[in-house]
Amino acid sequence: MNILLLFLQLALAAPTSLETLSGTDLVTGKNLSFALGDESATHVLVFLSSTCPCSNAHIDHLKLLGDEFKQVRFVGLHANSDESSAQARPYFEEKKLNFPVLSDPKAQWADRLKASKTPHAFVISKGSVVYQGGVSSSSDPARADHFYLKKVLASLASGAELEWTQTRVLGCEISR
Repeated sequence: MNILLLFLQLALAAPTSLETLSGTDLVTGKNLSFALGDESATHVLVFLSSTCPCSNAHIDHLKLLGDEFKQVRFVGLHANSDESSAQARPYFEEKKLNFPVLSDPKAQWADRLKASKTPHAFVISKGSVVYQGGVSSSSDPARADHFYLKKVLASLASGAELEWTQTRVLGCEISR
């Protein structure tokens, strides 16, 4: 019984080490690749939706974070099975994001990271997931009292201890 419990805990845990993320940018159509295992790099992977109001409400905030934390590589991931890449493309083109949004058509990365909703953010530093959770404490950042992702990135930049490693995710379920 204890072995079964241990197996379930390991199966439900977020991965601790990652390698390469590759995919097609929905806006440019280019194939891109990111070395998530790069010990010198920090990446933010954030699952986004073209139809989720919570995801949409966070777009401008994510663009500001991308501008503020230029040393961090932001990558959006689109994994919803009920939104084709062709349907999502015009939305992401209109939003003029300062980071790519890769298609995750079979939700392989969503499954691997155990992403549940949009926007669900993952911070990968030195090749390991150091934070996963919401971008902020509200479905609308204008009403948020905590900006989790910003605080985590600021802590990493300053070398301070992270206040959060996991927070609640608000938004629309990722359809698989």
